[in-house]
Amino acid sequence: MMHPTLTIAMRAAKAAADKLAYVTNNLDVLTAEGDSTSKVVADSLDDAAYRCEKILANAYENVKIFYSHESTIPTKEDTEYWYVNVLSGSNNFAVGFGHFCVIVSQYKLGKIENTVIVNPITLEEFSASKGRGAQYNDKKIRGNQKREVADSAIATFAQNGWDKGALFTRITGSSVLDICHLASGQFDAVFADVTHPMDLQAALLVSSEAGALSGTPQGAPLNSKSTTALVANPKLFKSLIVS
Repeated sequence: MMHPTLTIAMRAAKAAADKLAYVTNNLDVLTAEGDSTSKVVADSLDDAAYRCEKILANAYENVKIFYSHESTIPTKEDTEYWYVNVLSGSNNFAVGFGHFCVIVSQYKLGKIENTVIVNPITLEEFSASKGRGAQYNDKKIRGNQKREVADSAIATFAQNGWDKGALFTRITGSSVLDICHLASGQFDAVFADVTHPMDLQAALLVSSEAGALSGTPQGAPLNSKSTTALVANPKLFKSLIVS
């Protein structure tokens, strides 16, 4: 059974995801009356954020929400709050490639405790609670345990040669979803690069609860401002560190 906090977060994320799916599937109709694509997209993101916020506000009195597109950031006085990104993977969304996601995360005392990540197009739902494991479409997940780089599937954010001769390498345009797919066993390692550090924290909660290790590409520990990371199963991590 899903943790009650995750149930609310999932409801909020899916409300936003439904809006993004509708826009993706009906963009021609929505722009037919003269509105530009950029205006339709901007209006849809505002509506998606409103839908998400409404659900969180109904569930939690005096809820505090920080959005990825705002300059306001949490302070030490913010002991409990939510982080919402209604569109992670905007470049994919802009061209109609269905590899983007909605992120809704709960923080306590500056640490991420719960997160859900939803792909509006594929209907993939990832969730995790600190110390309680990770789920993919309500099923517990655990990452692969490949030992050899040559047998591994790796996702990366650029053609940088860091894959070190992997079986195959993919650039998908969404490191957040790549890390989630690592957690569910579809990738063995990910070189990730994200726009907002809290996007990375959400994805890493899913992967760590599924047994993966993470650090900088050079193998150093990550911090609260990190936006680039190497994520891999424990048997591959050291082999992929960039020297």
